[in-house]
Amino acid sequence: MAAITLTSDRYKIKCNYRPLILIAIGLVLFGVFWFTSRYPSLLGKAEHVGQSIASMAYGSERIRVAADAALWEKIIYGAVNWIDGMKVGMTFGVLLGALLHTTLRYY
Repeated sequence: MAAITLTSDRYKIKCNYRPLILIAIGLVLFGVFWFTSRYPSLLGKAEHVGQSIASMAYGSERIRVAADAALWEKIIYGAVNWIDGMKVGMTFGVLLGALLHTTLRYY
């Protein structure tokens, strides 16, 4: 009689836990970004249809810019308002870059 050898799938799963963790982190990152930033932002923009907005670059003003302000004040205040409006997207970009860097380094 020949001996029966049983192979275990446990070793195959053990070798592939890193990609599974990276995929899970990516799904969580995209889910958090979409449901905490993009979806509420899109609903907020839908409420303002037909109304005037402060700027196309940012949705709300952190620092109000006077109409007769100097050019340097308009530039500085506009930059502060833009950075405030883009903080969630920039945070997402940095975290996504770190995830991609980790994934590419792994492979």
